[in-house]
Amino acid sequence: MMATKYVLKMQNEDQARTVVAALDFWIRMRIGQWKELVDLCLHFDKENIEEWCQRRDEAELLIMGVRDKVMPELRDNAFYGVFRFPETERALNLLKAVRSAIAWHNKPEGGWTVDFDRPMVMEVKEDLPECREEI
Repeated sequence: MMATKYVLKMQNEDQARTVVAALDFWIRMRIGQWKELVDLCLHFDKENIEEWCQRRDEAELLIMGVRDKVMPELRDNAFYGVFRFPETERALNLLKAVRSAIAWHNKPEGGWTVDFDRPMVMEVKEDLPECREEI
């Protein structure tokens, strides 16, 4: 029996970049990089840098305290690798598919950054996701 395929058609680069950002954030939360939540939600205030630093430090202490309860095996700033879980590897391959489609569209001659990386199978044995530009 053939597996069902699902197609997501994004209308512009902003939508594609939002998908990349969402996947990146989800991966980071799943592998224990919870300080990313502070970076995402606490708006940087260069006018009140001391207050911002204090709020950031307090938020990180709270978030890492919760992470210690949820993931007690992780100590200090440690986190799992992205290939630890099948779902994070799968999400990384989705992220890479979209991110590389954007990169190759914007710079068809290629480049050296990770944006040009294609998905690759490590542990999850399934067809790799595809993403392409459509004009």
